Amino acid sequence: MKQYPEIEQLSSLRKQFAISIHPFNVYLCNRSDFPKVEFKIGSKSYHIFVDDEYHDFKKDNPDLHLCLVLRTLEMYEDAPDFLAWCTQFELDASNSTAREHHMELGHIYRDIEQQVGTVDSYISDLDFQLNAGAAQELRRLR
Repeated sequence: MKQYPEIEQLSSLRKQFAISIHPFNVYLCNRSDFPKVEFKIGSKSYHIFVDDEYHDFKKDNPDLHLCLVLRTLEMYEDAPDFLAWCTQFELDASNSTAREHHMELGHIYRDIEQQVGTVDSYISDLDFQLNAGAAQELRRLR
């Protein structure tokens, strides 16, 4: 088994900040690939809809779950505005829950960034999308 520092970084971050993630059966725009999760850092808790295109929350893998949350936050930060964010995730821009969540993500992102530093999912987009390298290994664990 090849060692991937990206996976070690996720695990270290999760342990260092006592991060836990618990998905709910609530979905953004009724999409099963966009569940709401409770994202806890120590005693602080956030509710975030997370892009889970590959249904990775079905796996019992807290480091993979952390990667999903961090990727979703990175994509929020990279999107220039609400419409671009909706387009990126193929969300209905007229959905009021999507709009409210997008506005909340700004506050959540900044708060999490203050706690952990730079928001970084560590796994490259290419590896994640192609299920290659570190992403493939991360999905194999547990």
